[in-house]
Amino acid sequence: MSKPFPFEPAMGPIDLALLETTLETLAPRFVLEWGSGGGTRHVLDQFPCIERYISIEHDDTWFELVKKHITDPRLELYLVQLDGALDHFEATRFPPGVFEKKKHKKMFDEFRRVTEENPEHTKSYVNRPRDFGVSFDFALVDGRGRNFCLPVAWDLVRSGGVIILHDAQRPEYQTALKNYPHRMLPVFSRGQICLIRKP
Repeated sequence: MSKPFPFEPAMGPIDLALLETTLETLAPRFVLEWGSGGGTRHVLDQFPCIERYISIEHDDTWFELVKKHITDPRLELYLVQLDGALDHFEATRFPPGVFEKKKHKKMFDEFRRVTEENPEHTKSYVNRPRDFGVSFDFALVDGRGRNFCLPVAWDLVRSGGVIILHDAQRPEYQTALKNYPHRMLPVFSRGQICLIRKP
């Protein structure tokens, strides 16, 4: 199974409870995720119904850490680095916690903005799941380029499946979310998730 992972899921207790309730109800066999980490380990450990868990990660150092600590054979972890010249955002990378440091916060905010506004920077990363020919039961959008991951998730999730967008309260995701009428966005705090059901 998995070795102890050095980081817990980057979700608050309410988010995590909603995620777990959704997965318990859905009992997904095929899961897609953009942005791996503590949540990946948690979901795999809690839900034996999952047969195949495909996770797309953009950061090579973080990818190696996840690969080292999550050895569950159901996990297929893929490194897909971002497109374009983003080297000046080097400070946004590993180690974890760097985003909270004041000296890096402005740069990370700019990095996030660029990857949410310009699809050219995330094209390979966003579209990698199309290569697998899988109809997913569940998708977790929690990485870079989330505005562009959402429509891909919609295409790849089966009818009756569910998509979750993490940090759905952020202003930059509101326009994209309007494209999905079957959504539940509970308003409570920073880090909230939005559930989108595909009819």
